[in-house]
Amino acid sequence: HSDYAKINLNSNQADFSNFFFSNNNLEVWFQSKTSHLNDKVFESKISAVSSCNVEDPDWEIRFSKGWLNRETNFVHLYNARLYVKNTPVFYLPYFGFSADTHRQSGLLIPKIVLKSSEGLYYEQPIYIATQENWDLELDPQIRTNRGFGLYSTLRFLDSPYSTGELNFGAFRENSSYFHDENLKNQTHYGIELKYSRDDLIKSLLSDNFQEGLWIDATYLNDVDYLNLGSRDYRDLNSLVTSKINYFLADENNFYGAYARYYIDTSKLNNNTTLQEYPSFQYHRFLNNLFDERLRYSFDASFHNFYRP
Repeated sequence: HSDYAKINLNSNQADFSNFFFSNNNLEVWFQSKTSHLNDKVFESKISAVSSCNVEDPDWEIRFSKGWLNRETNFVHLYNARLYVKNTPVFYLPYFGFSADTHRQSGLLIPKIVLKSSEGLYYEQPIYIATQENWDLELDPQIRTNRGFGLYSTLRFLDSPYSTGELNFGAFRENSSYFHDENLKNQTHYGIELKYSRDDLIKSLLSDNFQEGLWIDATYLNDVDYLNLGSRDYRDLNSLVTSKINYFLADENNFYGAYARYYIDTSKLNNNTTLQEYPSFQYHRFLNNLFDERLRYSFDASFHNFYRP
């Protein structure tokens, strides 16, 4: 909506007075005193934007001048003021941000920490997203008194029915830190896979089947691989467990196959650690016999425990 609009179809330019625009999908509205549009930019003066009620917004951002680069989808705002009701609570002489909702490769926010025993800790995440079905985050880090390392996270979709995440990395200790702390390994490394899929063979069977594959697997040479990563492991302990679960079921039967693999990082090697795989399960859901005079269900399972 606009009180006045002048549009030049030959040059694809337009000028508006008292312009108002609302996007129902984004639930946001925009209004300006004057606006100008061409192939490259959209400019406005004495403007406001908000996602609240138009008549009485709980908050809005007002700015004296702003423009959107239509080629890069980057927004520039000048003299931006955040209002809560009619009270200004925050002011920025300049505020810029990207309005592009597509993933883009680039640098993420770095982490800088000063630690007494490890010196300066600096991590610079690098984000790579060149395809729609995967992205990669590289997290190189340096600890000036301890060493350096590289961790990474690959997220992927390999089918319409699945999702996965692969984490891998390594950290190399300085020789002095390795000997002073009497560490188990000078290089800590590992790999982790999280994967889920709900259609392997289900599409070849009847529609009443359900199916699921879930993998949460970890291989590492010691627990410091986890300690030195940037992710939060709240339940971290010396026994690292890898799990594979699979099931196939219809309205009457349930079939399951499972595996557990344990790495005890408190030991020098894993030769004496008890392992549990494979395991199988069959369950018959509650059913009737003899014209519903007898109701029954059945469950059987097999577990294989061994030490290498």
